[in-house]
Amino acid sequence: MVTPISRLAYAAEYDLMDQAMESERGVQRLFPNEANGRGAAFNFRTRLHKARDYDRKENRKLYGPEDPLYGQTIYAQLTVHDPYWDEDKQAWVLRIVKNQITEMIIEEIPPAREEPEEPKGPSFERRV
Repeated sequence: MVTPISRLAYAAEYDLMDQAMESERGVQRLFPNEANGRGAAFNFRTRLHKARDYDRKENRKLYGPEDPLYGQTIYAQLTVHDPYWDEDKQAWVLRIVKNQITEMIIEEIPPAREEPEEPKGPSFERRV
């Protein structure tokens, strides 16, 4: 599949990613029609990835190497999931989710033990 190389060609993709960035958890786009919607959903997912890639390339031109946005994109804060068929909605669903730590349990790694524990389980003797 050939994808455009102009930012203007990705206006719908940037609009949807901007909506996801402004939302609390992200957004989802529905593609009705089980037969044709699948291809459209996967095509749009590809276009979202290309739009992010294009944004990274543009930021290499706009910012110097010392800037945190050099070669980066603000849209890296989003995860684009594979589309799935939702029977209730009768549509393919493409989710764009904000990466958040709020639902994760994070804990510090404890220090290493000085003595390794003896392996648990049956012991085997060597017979000669």
